[in-house]
Amino acid sequence: MSTREVQDFFTDHANELYTYGFINDQSPSNPAKGHWMKFLNQDTNMLLGAEKYAVKYNFPVVYGKITRLKRGHYQIEYINVSLNPATEPEFAITEKCAIINEELIRSAPEYWLWTHRRWKHKRLAD
Repeated sequence: MSTREVQDFFTDHANELYTYGFINDQSPSNPAKGHWMKFLNQDTNMLLGAEKYAVKYNFPVVYGKITRLKRGHYQIEYINVSLNPATEPEFAITEKCAIINEELIRSAPEYWLWTHRRWKHKRLAD
């Protein structure tokens, strides 16, 4: 599903029970639409899609923290980020998810994929 279709889908299915999954991205294609914060000691522009939809539709946000136990065996722990996103301050959900993600990376950096330049955008001077 394209990003353009997501909002229509949410609107069309607002009264149905669904679980949605979003993947954090530290490099939005349009830096003006992201949120700058420190991530792994770097100025990082975070994508706001998950927070935007969570706040708009008041969807609870839960982080699925996956850890490897041994080869082929994984465990998932669900961490409540926000049960009432509409009441959260702007960027709070994105920042909470980033902090959890950073803790996970620091605890097991060998599982984090360095597949592209995560810090290709630079923050402009205010």
